[in-house]
Amino acid sequence: MNNNRTRAQSYQSFLLEEAKRDFSVLLFYYMKREHLEYFLETGNVKVTQLSKSNDPLEFLLNINYDGTSTPRKAFTEHNEPLVVCLSSRISSPTMWGHYAESHKGVCLVFSIPIKRPDKFNKSRTPIYKLNRAKQTSDVEDVIIPVRYTNQRKSDYTISDIAQLEDIIYDTIATKSLDWAYEHEVRLKINENSPYLLCDKGLFFYSGLKPYFKGVVLGYKCELADAYARVLMSASGFVDAFVARGAIQQGSYCIQPWLNDTVYIGDSNIKILKRLMNRNSHN
Repeated sequence: MNNNRTRAQSYQSFLLEEAKRDFSVLLFYYMKREHLEYFLETGNVKVTQLSKSNDPLEFLLNINYDGTSTPRKAFTEHNEPLVVCLSSRISSPTMWGHYAESHKGVCLVFSIPIKRPDKFNKSRTPIYKLNRAKQTSDVEDVIIPVRYTNQRKSDYTISDIAQLEDIIYDTIATKSLDWAYEHEVRLKINENSPYLLCDKGLFFYSGLKPYFKGVVLGYKCELADAYARVLMSASGFVDAFVARGAIQQGSYCIQPWLNDTVYIGDSNIKILKRLMNRNSHN
């Protein structure tokens, strides 16, 4: 657990340091193998409503405003945060076990360009806007790295309704230390985002499609590498790579190998050049 906390804190420090300039970061999205075709066809990934997440303590708060108390139920009806849950780590066997069908699933790899943050929340967590090549809307979705702690704040007192935004950011950016193994980075979706889709009560987001770089097949995934490349090419992702998770000798890490000499590291912003120089198509 201490190791997970150290890794998470290290990543926070990395982002704080990189906050001085614009850059791209590799982020990972674990999923079932059967959902890969849906993503390739639509570009959609699932959006999580925090009040319906797998953590009952998520977004569990009480707002005191003008002497009145607004409990979670009433608050979330009008301010329900929508997030895409990503990870900064690809090599965790626990993540593969929990979120990718016990290593039978896949993990999508995105290289997401983000702007230098113009604001921080009260916990000094940077809030990054996506640096889109073409801005199609004034509405912006933001990247928020999660921090982990054993101290949970649930009661907030505000004097101005505008302070709600900081509370939402603070809540999104904070989880129990027990979840530190996820190394989570959240993409907060604006409810008016042109990339947000609601289908039968479920939310999906297509805004990450331009940043898709490849897929890592789980160690036990039955999908053949060659067939995965055919699927991606047929969907227009002709330059995307296919890698497969492998057991690393002398370690409990899962090492996704692109070929015999190149592997994908955990959220390394420089790895992309190596991926593109030695693409799996070649």
